[in-house]
Amino acid sequence: MAKMKSATIEATEDTGFWSEYILKVLIEGITPFLQNSPKNMKTKEPGIKGEKTYDPKIEAEKVTYRRDDGTLGFPADAVRKCLIGGATGLKIGNRHASTVLPEVIGHFPPLEGDELFPFETPEEQPISDYEIDTRRAVRGRQGVLVSRPKIWPWRLRCALKLTVPVGTDIEAFRRDLLRIANKSGQYPGLGDARPQKIKGKGMWFGKWKVVEMDIEPLGV
Repeated sequence: MAKMKSATIEATEDTGFWSEYILKVLIEGITPFLQNSPKNMKTKEPGIKGEKTYDPKIEAEKVTYRRDDGTLGFPADAVRKCLIGGATGLKIGNRHASTVLPEVIGHFPPLEGDELFPFETPEEQPISDYEIDTRRAVRGRQGVLVSRPKIWPWRLRCALKLTVPVGTDIEAFRRDLLRIANKSGQYPGLGDARPQKIKGKGMWFGKWKVVEMDIEPLGV
């Protein structure tokens, strides 16, 4: 039977067995966070003619991600995609990290079935309020005002499922993943107006660093 090298994430016909873990990550913003949920956005209200009074409070709340308890959150899958996006050019063991991570990081958090990770303050208190960031933007060919929730300071507590081959050196994998995560915090970043935006429209919002990272066996 072929032996698995340290931190090599590669399933072969000889292994074929997988172990499940929880990746717990606490990240902290180094720039403010802008939310822009498409869930409640409307391009036009039917039956209303003429100019509509623009209310920044209403428009910002429309694009806010809120958890069931009313506190602010952010989609788990967006965090997963950020980690995969930041893996470009790096390796886990002897494989390209951008190939490994889509295979081993689950789409949704395994804890409590909540698809929105919670925001918290540096004092570990949940965040429910935000400032309103209003600036001009282009929608189609028209310049319009856009108001979005701005969160600052912020931390985001994340939990994702890992499925790796039996025999994987978890500590070596954690070190590789920590390097990838901190790179992801610089680029692509998270939220609206993050560094990674199409057509060179990226800004400086949503940058972050890792405060804590642990990998624990699932179900233990």
